[in-house]
This record gives sequence, C-alpha cells and structure tokens, in this order.
Amino acid sequence: MPNIKDVTDANLQRHLAIIRSAPKDSVIYRANQHLLDDSSSTWGGGGLLDFVGLYWWTTSCKIFLTDFSTINYIEFSANGTGGAAAGFACEVAGAFLVHPSTIGGACNFTLGVAGIAEGTVALTLLSTDGTLYGAFFGNASGLGVAVISGTGSLTVIPPS
Repeated sequence: MPNIKDVTDANLQRHLAIIRSAPKDSVIYRANQHLLDDSSSTWGGGGLLDFVGLYWWTTSCKIFLTDFSTINYIEFSANGTGGAAAGFACEVAGAFLVHPSTIGGACNFTLGVAGIAEGTVALTLLSTDGTLYGAFFGNASGLGVAVISGTGSLTVIPPS
C-alpha cells in the first residue's frame, strides 16, 4: 500500500496542475493565482469522514490540524441527492492551501469514494468562487461507490 503522505502530496500536485493549465483569464486561474505564486504555505490535517447514501446522501468530516494553536479543527458537512450508493467511514489526511481560519461558511466540494470492504476516498474543498481550499485523501472502510459534488458548509472550531 502506498504511503498516505505521498498519495496526498500527489493529489495536491494534481490539483495545482489543473489550475496551472486553466486559461489565464478563467475564473479558476484567477481565484487560485495566490497558490501558483506561493504554494509552499500549507496547513496539514487529518480526520474521519463519514458518508452514507442510497440516492439521498449525507457526509461529514472533522479535520484536525497538525498545528492547532489557533484552530482546533474544521467541520465539513453536506447532504443531497444523486450519485451515491454507499456507506463508508474513512480516515483522511491532506492539507489546506489557505489559512483555515479564513474558510468558515459555505463551500463547494467534490467527493469520490469507492470500495468493497476497503477502498479509497478523495475530498476536495473549494470556495464558492473557485479558490482551492484543500485536498484530502485516505483509505475507506465500507461498501459502495459515490461520486458527488455540490455545496456544503465549513465550521472553524477554535481551541477550547
């Protein structure tokens, strides 16, 4: 099995390559220009993502930061219909590309999860205007497949 850090780094680089290849006048390129100028600033984190759905689905994830001096964790949640027949509990790891204290509220996301007993999950979080917030990847335990995207919410939880 590949090292989760290597897979997470590769997933993040794949997202940055997509941004770099976008037309220079596109919304995605302009919204993420700061990542192309200084992509070395990241905030690592990991946590548990839950997903369940048979047409109607719900998902939630608590992402604990490796540096929790200013933020304890970020909660992501979303629900909707379509594109799902699965139930999973997934450990994810990855990085935020913008300071996590700036991302509370509505967000866009993509989520792909698949497997029989064991599988993989990929979660990408973006602002509603297309700024890439972060990418997370991990191992999934469960059954089924889901490929969904839409709007969810992020809540920043400060230290107690």
